[in-house]
Amino acid sequence: MKHHHSSGKYRLLKRVIMMCLSLILVCSMSISAFAVNRIGRAENETTQSVQMTDNQKGEAAAIRQKSSEAQIKTKQENTKKSDSESKTKDNSEEQKKDSKDADNKGAKENSTEKDAKEDSEKNISKEEKSTKEEKNTEKKSEETTDATEATTTAAKEITTEAAEKKTTAKKQQARKRLRKRHRQRMIKIKRLR
Repeated sequence: MKHHHSSGKYRLLKRVIMMCLSLILVCSMSISAFAVNRIGRAENETTQSVQMTDNQKGEAAAIRQKSSEAQIKTKQENTKKSDSESKTKDNSEEQKKDSKDADNKGAKENSTEKDAKEDSEKNISKEEKSTKEEKNTEKKSEETTDATEATTTAAKEITTEAAEKKTTAKKQQARKRLRKRHRQRMIKIKRLR
């Protein structure tokens, strides 16, 4: 009997080829299974990002409204400040008039001098009150400017976050399309076999 060793080689070759094909089949199935899981996650993330952008639009509108309110407050404080300045000017003019009158009458009567002193003291106290009011208005205006700066920085941060989320959503959509194409190719390959 003659033994042909070539038949053993073919059997080994067939086994190796069958192992490779089965490995390819298992890998292709697992890749598509993982892709389906990732697609589900990507869809959830895109819906969440869309909801977040809607929320951010509402927050941006609220911030705009707050900044407009702050601007209105600063305008009101500026008008108060200008009113207080005009009052101080009027008070200083009255004080000058009173002092002139007091000087003219001061030589004649001591009682008028006392009245003039009292008037000047009243005017001085009025000026002190007006300067205190001016300081208060300046503090308020500084606070409102700080608030407007804070709102504008917050608005900028929100817009940059929204832009970043949009770009990530676009990237996720692109990945989703690539996975879909890959799945379609794998299905075509399976059909051809």
